[in-house]
Parts: sequence; C-alpha cells; structure tokens
Amino acid sequence: MRYHRKSLRRQRPALLSSALIFLITVGFLFGPSFGWGAMPFAVPGSSPAQQPQAPAPAGVAAPPSTTALAPVPLNDVAKRLEVSRRTLRQVAETSEAGELTAIFNEIEAMRKPFEEEAKNAQTAIAGSLRPEELWDLEVGWKNRAAKLAKWQATISGWSSELYKDYTLVEQEEKIWELSLKSYPARSLPAEVERSIRNFLVEAKKVKSQVQKRLDAVLVAENQLYQWETTVSVTLGNISLAKDRFRENLVIAERVPLWEFTQEWERMKLPRGGITALFYRQLSDSIEYARAHTREFGVVVVYFVGVLILTSFLRRKVAQWTREHPHFEQATYFLKRNVSLALLLTLVPVLLFLAQNAPRLIISTAALMLLIPLLRLLPPFVHPAARPVLYLLAGFHILDSLRNSFLTIPFLDRLSFVFLDSVAILVVAWLFRAARVKRIQAEKAPPDYLIVASRIVLLLLIASLVANIVGYFDLARVLSTGTLYSIYAAFVLFGTAGALSVLFAVLLDTDWARSLSIVRHYAKTISWWTFRLLRFTAFVLWLNSVLDFFTVKDSVTKALVAFFTAPIKEGRINFSLWDVIAFGLVFAAAVAIARGARLILEEDVFPRTRAARGVPEMVSTVVYYTLLLFGFFIALGMAGVDINRFTLLAGAFGVGVGFGMQNIVNNFISGLILLFERPIHLGDTVEVAGVQGVVKHIGIRSSIITTQDGADAIIPNATLISEKLMNWTLTNDWRRVDVRVGVAYGSDLEKAMHLLYSVATADPDVRQTPPPAVLFQGFGDSAQNLELRFWLRVGAQIDVKSRVSIAVAQAFQEAGIEIPVPQRDIRVRSLDGHTEEFSNRGGLGAQKTE
Repeated sequence: MRYHRKSLRRQRPALLSSALIFLITVGFLFGPSFGWGAMPFAVPGSSPAQQPQAPAPAGVAAPPSTTALAPVPLNDVAKRLEVSRRTLRQVAETSEAGELTAIFNEIEAMRKPFEEEAKNAQTAIAGSLRPEELWDLEVGWKNRAAKLAKWQATISGWSSELYKDYTLVEQEEKIWELSLKSYPARSLPAEVERSIRNFLVEAKKVKSQVQKRLDAVLVAENQLYQWETTVSVTLGNISLAKDRFRENLVIAERVPLWEFTQEWERMKLPRGGITALFYRQLSDSIEYARAHTREFGVVVVYFVGVLILTSFLRRKVAQWTREHPHFEQATYFLKRNVSLALLLTLVPVLLFLAQNAPRLIISTAALMLLIPLLRLLPPFVHPAARPVLYLLAGFHILDSLRNSFLTIPFLDRLSFVFLDSVAILVVAWLFRAARVKRIQAEKAPPDYLIVASRIVLLLLIASLVANIVGYFDLARVLSTGTLYSIYAAFVLFGTAGALSVLFAVLLDTDWARSLSIVRHYAKTISWWTFRLLRFTAFVLWLNSVLDFFTVKDSVTKALVAFFTAPIKEGRINFSLWDVIAFGLVFAAAVAIARGARLILEEDVFPRTRAARGVPEMVSTVVYYTLLLFGFFIALGMAGVDINRFTLLAGAFGVGVGFGMQNIVNNFISGLILLFERPIHLGDTVEVAGVQGVVKHIGIRSSIITTQDGADAIIPNATLISEKLMNWTLTNDWRRVDVRVGVAYGSDLEKAMHLLYSVATADPDVRQTPPPAVLFQGFGDSAQNLELRFWLRVGAQIDVKSRVSIAVAQAFQEAGIEIPVPQRDIRVRSLDGHTEEFSNRGGLGAQKTE
C-alpha cells in the first residue's frame, strides 16, 4: 500500500526528515573515519586507534626571490617611505601574536610535569600493569602526541612566516641605506633625511624583535621534537608491555584460588584509595572534554537534531500504521523517539570518542547505551536469547564499576568468579534441552543461536577454570571478551536493523516512489541495503571480537604477512593482496558505473529535454569513463606502475596490425554511432537485409529486433560502412499507399470520395497532412486509384490491413465493382482441329452441351 497522492505535500517534510536521519546516521556510523575495534566498552587492555604521526619539522623557508636592490628615486621618497613604515608596523604586530605567546607559556608550564610523567610511565611499564592501566596510559600519551602534533604544525607555520618577515624588514633596511648613500649631498631636506634615519633605527629594532621571536620559535620546535621522541619511545614501550601481557597469558601469575591465604597480601588499595583513583579519572575526563569541546558540541547538536526529527516523525506514526500495516517495526522505533535518538547518537559517538577517550567517559557513554538497547531491541530478539540481553546489561554495569573502582587484586579476582558463575548458570538454563524444545513449539530458534550458546558456555567455563587454577589474566580475557562480544553483536546488528527498517519505510513512500529507479528496483535496493548494513555490522563486530580477545594485532600482522607475501613468476612479482585489491576496486567501479548509468537513464534524462540520442550517448560515455577510471585506480591499488603500460600499448598496436582490426574497427564505429547519432534506441532501421527496431547500441555491436521477434546482432562497422535506412531518424511518421482498381463504367469521383472517407475515419491515420486519393491511369481491366495516408511506423501493417478491409466493404455497399483481370480471345479458325478439341473435352464438349 502506498500513500495517497493527495497527502504527498503534507507528508514530504516527514519523509525528508526520515531520509536525513538515515543518511546522517549511516555516514556517521559506518564512515571510514571510525572503527568498531576501538569500541569504548572494549577490553581496556586493547589498543586505542593510532594517532596520525606528528609532521616532520619544517625547514626554514627560503627567502623570497628579489631582483637587485635599487635606491628609491627622489621624487618617490615620501610615498615609498610611508609604504615601508606601514610594512614595518605590520611585521611588528605580527611578531607579537598572542597565539605564539600562549603556546610558549603552555610549553613552559608543561616542561616539568612532562618529564615527571615520562619517568613515572617508564617505571610503571617496567612493572606489571593491568590491561585497564595500560589502556589509560596509552590513551594519555596518545592525547599528548596529538597535542604536540598540533603545536608543531602551528609553530612550524609561524617559523616560516617570521623568517619571511625578517627577510622583508632586512630588505627594506638595505634599500633605504642604499638610497641614502646614492643621494647627492644636501639633495634631501633635513626633515626627510631625519625621517629616513629614524625609519632605519626602527627597522633595526623590529628586526631584532623578529629575530628574538624566531629564536624562541626554533627553541620551542626543538623542545617539541624532543618530546615527540619521548612520546614515541613511551608508546613503543607500552606496545611491548601489551605484547608481554599477551605472551604471559599462558603463565599462571596467581596462586590457585584454594590457596587464597597467599592472596591476602594483595588486598591493599593503591595510594590515595578509591577516591583518589576516581578523582584522577575524573580530572583526565575533564581535561579531555576541554580539549574536545567542539566535538562534544557537535554531538549535542546532532542528538538534539535527531530528537527533534524523530519527535516530528512520531506524530505520523498513527497515520503510517493505518495506511501501511507493514510499517509496524518503524512505528515501534519512532514511538520511542528518545531511545532511538540515543541509539543513533551514542553508537557513532562511542565509535569516534573511544579511540582516545579516558575510561570514565567510555564507561559512561556505554552505560547510557543500555537505555535504548533495553527499550528497542527486546521485541526483535528471539525469545530464547532475550534474557541474555538483560544478563549482558547487568554484567556491563558491574564490569564498569569494577573497572573504575575495584582495584584490589584479590577482590577483582573474586568478582570474576562470581560473574562467570552467574553467566554459566544463566546460559545453561536458557539453552537447556527442555526449554529449547518448548520454545521450538512456538518459534524454533535458529541453528546459529544454538551453536553460539554452546561456544559461549565453553568459553565461560574455561574462564572460570583458568581463574581458579591461577591463570587470572587469561580468565579475564576470556570472560570479558566473550560477554563484550555478545554485547557488541546486539549493538551493531540492532543498529543495522533499525537503519534497515527506516530505509525500507523511506523507499515505500510516495516521495521515494516518484523516482523511477525506486518504482522499478525498490526490492533490489532494499535487499542490497540490508545486506550491506548487515555485512558492515559483521565486519565491525569481527574487528571488535579480535580486539576484545587481545589478538587483533597478532591476527592483523599474520593476515598482512600472508596476503602481502610476494609471488614471483620469472620477472613478474605480485602478491595475493594485489589481486584481491584489483578485483575489489574494479568490481566497485563496475557497480558504480552501472548505478550511475541506471540513475541517468531512469530519473535524470527523462526529466530533461535533451535531443534524441543524447541521453544514450551521455550515459554510455559516463559508464565507460567510470569503468576506465576504475580500471586504472584498480591497477594503482594493485601496485602496478602505469608507466610500464608503454610496452602493453606497443603489443596492443601489433595486435591491431594483425588480428584485431575488426575489433578496433567495430569499437571506433561504436564511438562514431554514439557521437554522430545516425540511429537511436527505438529507431526502425534496415541494414544488410535486416529490418527491425534498434534495441541496444553497444561499444562493439548493436542489437536489432526484427518483426519476427529475433534479435539480430549487427557489428557497428556494418552500420557505418553499409547502406543504412533509418525510417524514424527525424520523425516516426511514414506514408502508406493502398492501390485499388474499379471497373470501367464506375463513378470515379464517388470511388475517390469513399477512399478518402475511409482513410479519414480511421483513428490511427494522421490528418495532417490529410489523406490523398490519386487517379493513376487506365489499366487493362480496371481504372487504377491510389490512396495515400500517413501513420506511425509501428502501426503500419495493422492499419494498412484495417483500411484495406474498410475500402472493400465501402465499395461493396456502394455497388462499385473491383474487377478481376480479364482477357478477350479472338479465334480465327477451328478447321481440322474440331475432333482434337472434342477429344480433349474442349469445344466439342461445349457443342454437345
């Protein structure tokens, strides 16, 4: 069911709003700048996303090229001196920029704390840190790296600018010194000479000021690059510490749990206690928020915008449900507009801010995400797995509290024993055989859900056993990795499902169906969009799973090594990734080219007034241009040097000279057909004995559908080189001639009037120009008349037949005879042949009769 056309204008704002929500959310959620591997509720020991490396120090800019210095002419001294003074004032003001002063002050204030933090970090890394502590340490130092990179970019720009200013002042100083020396004695008024000498004094002061500023900038640059080295070393040590942690997972770092008395010595709070830990995390979060004020503002504006749009769409829910019963899922989401706005905001925010955000911000945002998950997802989750969603919510709350506040090692270990035990009992109860059979009677759970539950149960049991026997780090990775992987699956696939539902609603509206491509390919578009969102969610989920289990780096390195391993065959050197990259990029180019041509042909050109043949030409050129660009981009992605194609071009030329003349001839002929446009799609043509309608004009051959229904494939060279008759090149009206004879003695004027009346009475006969009836002459047995009229080419056979029958009926009713051919025979003599004719049954038989 579709919206009524009369309500389209009233619904258009709602439809545009839903389209805006969908497009912004998809771009924000699945854009290339984000990655679920940095999911904020990931295992805290996983790697934050890599920051861009700080730019290399900019060298001192070369002085601007100038011509040879010349003295200022006497008649131009006053004007030129004023210009020099203005330049000097601008340079003096620029050198005192407040931005540089603020950066210098921050660098000076940061000098001592930076050195202390670097020493503390090295000491902490040398010890045994928890994964959460490594996460915090890495996030802090990557934020420092980002701040240093920003300062370096600013100071490098100022360094170049100051050097240019210094060169400019020095040049002005030399010009006026040269001018004073070149002027004859007493040629300048005393006041003017005094002004020039004062300018030179002021120029020296400004030059000295700029020089000091430039020296300070160079010192600051040197300090920043030293700190950059320290940051790189620290991050490298953190990476090594994480590698050591993964290697030590198979080592029992704790005593078995039954020997818990030896664990009591671990029951001590860190310096300052839990309060100090909380305030330290709070201060880090506040500092991070201050450094990213703009990003937080964008998030707030985005949430408010989505909330307003969903609130507006909520008013349409009742009407949508009545007119579109299959919109039930969409109306369920929109009735909970606050939760929907939170879901569409928090998931992108977590993907973005998780890269380098402190743990407290991550935990807070992830806990807020529980609200939309628990309100939106339960009706769409299988009943067998629905309790798992509530279990994960409770686990996530407890784990967030434990990560933030529970720093006592022994209690931390006991908390995992409790969480694993509860999770094992709940999963075992949910998927026990009796309950599954009972649920199957109502709604059978999918096979993958049963398999996943068994894998989860095995991992949780392994985590509990490892914790009990002393492999606590391994137990923590298995437990948090398993439960957070399930949580990420709910988040990602739930978000993909919500976006799919909203997109399906958008496609089923009148506004969308006003597009021809939607009317014809709505199911295909919806199917591919759903698959694309699900595939994207799966890729992000798989990436997060590897990160949760702390094997992402290892797996990535192994895959990179496997796919980039060189494969050598003689002088040919390539890798498996080169082949895959070429195939993926070229397949994407083919899909984009086909989509672009489809959009042009279905929705763009039908709305324009382009000449016949122009749409086909443009769409074909766009299609092959995109394919060509995609091919070369694919070659570049595969690591192929385009310059080496000179050899291929030479080989291609040799091939053309031998066996490819026909192919190239047809290709060039296809280009000629596209641009010259002697035929168009739908034209009725006749060439090489084939007559029919042009169905397709390709780059090598064209397809003509004959009147018999056969498709004739004609090479383009044939269409160019041989005689081609196009019946519909300029118009699709063609003349039809109906010849008829009337018996001698008939009224010719009446017969001609009947012919004209029959032609004008047929609805398919064109009245302009009007039908014409002509007398063609006297025949052997009839007076010949010819009826001429115009009609469309496609209806030629049917109309001619219908008019001919009507002519015969009209003549019969009017008593006008259409004679048969007659001959008069004159017999000279039958003597001597009578008996012969009689024997043959001829004349003798007639006589007898």
